[in-house]
Amino acid sequence: MFWIGLFLLSLLSYFIIFLHLDSLALQCWDESVYAINAFRFLQNPHPIMVYDYWGNPELFSPKPPFHIWCIALSYKIFGVNEFALRFPVAIFALSTFLCIYIFSGLFIKNNFLAFTSSLIFLSSIGFYQLHITRTGDTDVTFVFFAVFSSICFFILCINKTNNKLANYLFWLGMTLGVYTKGPGILVLVPCFMTWFLLHKNNNRIIKDIHFYLGMTAFLAITISYYLIREQLNPGFLQAVYKQELSGRLISNSLLQSDTHPWYYYIERMYKQEYFMPWVLCMPLCMVIHVFSKQSIEKSLATYCLIILFVLCFFIFRTDVKKDWYDAILYPFLSLYIASVFAAFIKNKKQLYTKVIITAIILLSVKPCISIINKNYSSVETNHLKKFIENLRSEKKYTKTLRMFNLDYNYSLYYYFMLDKEKGYNNKEITSIEYIQQGDTIAVMKEAREIDLSKKFDLVEIYRHKDCAIFLVKNLKNN
Repeated sequence: MFWIGLFLLSLLSYFIIFLHLDSLALQCWDESVYAINAFRFLQNPHPIMVYDYWGNPELFSPKPPFHIWCIALSYKIFGVNEFALRFPVAIFALSTFLCIYIFSGLFIKNNFLAFTSSLIFLSSIGFYQLHITRTGDTDVTFVFFAVFSSICFFILCINKTNNKLANYLFWLGMTLGVYTKGPGILVLVPCFMTWFLLHKNNNRIIKDIHFYLGMTAFLAITISYYLIREQLNPGFLQAVYKQELSGRLISNSLLQSDTHPWYYYIERMYKQEYFMPWVLCMPLCMVIHVFSKQSIEKSLATYCLIILFVLCFFIFRTDVKKDWYDAILYPFLSLYIASVFAAFIKNKKQLYTKVIITAIILLSVKPCISIINKNYSSVETNHLKKFIENLRSEKKYTKTLRMFNLDYNYSLYYYFMLDKEKGYNNKEITSIEYIQQGDTIAVMKEAREIDLSKKFDLVEIYRHKDCAIFLVKNLKNN
């Protein structure tokens, strides 16, 4: 049953995770930043530094380089394109599912738990969205290391004998978590401390020299990275504090539009069906959890609940609530629900197992279909890629593009960067005052076209959706 379930869910994961992964052009913010960082890494490999479009040290998104290394490796294998950018994220999403399945089946030795927790996770609509699994951002890579580290720590505490492998894998996961998304993974430390204090085997861990060796290596590798990068790039630590710490907790001008009430993520799980129908099971699961008999499945449920309470405390209290901040909740919610049901049916008749697993399969059909349909029919919002490709391939315009743009749009810089590799040294025009009669000017959104048309008579040369190129004629008399 273990291998049959793994095969079936792996097949499903292809349609959930990989299907049409490259169908959309780059999104304008973080994904494009990482795409450019990885391309610059290929041009100028450096074990510490990350560089932006202009070749300067990256301070807009001051994260360590592990995710950039993964994208650069993918670029080497598949070429510089959207699929290569998003492939590492898809691999880490697949790895998160496999981590849950293998841990539940081989360590907990519960095939019911392995299958149901993985199926709930694969049918969690909220996890398979833009900026999470469907784009080249750091969040899924971070979630994998959070789940991997949490599972290793659980094994470390549950095992009655010292487990060197689990210990060092735990610290490796924590280290790579920091190297992926910075200090964010440290939010799990209160979870680990709470579980450690509640568990009976804590004396064994306290006396284990390997635990301290792993901790020392973690602190040395992570702290030294930040100190070295600050030395190479003065102002880096200040950028980390501003962008990754205080900027996430307190609303600022850049993120002001993303302020929501504390219950925003819970409401979205229900109203936008991001975790339907599973979110409706949570009250029932908590009741079952309290009254179920002690077992390793119940211990796992308690562990997941501790993690969820701590994560929700930090996520819900932030002023800024980006749509992807709750990505880390979905694997732990899936494990919690499945482990509660696994504890409930333990030592009961086989009928209970069949009824519950059938119900979970039936309830997962709608969200899985919804995810797959969205993968098939995602609506393109960034037409710049196709616009430039058409201009060059159809020889409609073979000169340098001068793009009138007033927005900070990293996808523009990415596609300009690729166009430069073909010999086109395109330029961004950031003020209408720099535009004169006789110029040929491109725009990538309707608002900039309106700005131009208010001041000049325009002759359209070529258009694709809201991207267009114009010959600037006469200055209008206002």
